[in-house]
Amino acid sequence: MSKRLSKWFWFNFVFALTPLGLMILIRILGDKLTIQDIADSPELLFFSLMLSATSVGDAIENQKLNEGETLFMNMRYALLFLAVISAVLYGCFLLDSVLSLHLSAFRSNLLYFSILLAIASFAMSLATQIWIAKLEN
Repeated sequence: MSKRLSKWFWFNFVFALTPLGLMILIRILGDKLTIQDIADSPELLFFSLMLSATSVGDAIENQKLNEGETLFMNMRYALLFLAVISAVLYGCFLLDSVLSLHLSAFRSNLLYFSILLAIASFAMSLATQIWIAKLEN
């Protein structure tokens, strides 16, 4: 179990969190970090998308270990749903950026929703990895 969780931590969680962490670090070093700067960056959505997508891939890859379990199937579908929602919101964020719509209310509200999405993706991804690790043993 510890091997799978360690792999998930480094290759999913840390790599998914790296762009957000670097953006915050660079802005701190430049003394330019505000809540609006974080709202104007899509890294939180990328974090949610990366965690959900990699864990749904692991769940699909290991579905034969627990084929008939309804809870495991629902976990896969929840991860897929979180990945799709993250991708769609990421696309909306990019549309706002590309078309220079300057929808500050949209970005502020999106930030708070992205935080909830990131927490949900983290929790579901971790639970899925723990489930798979238990099945592998």
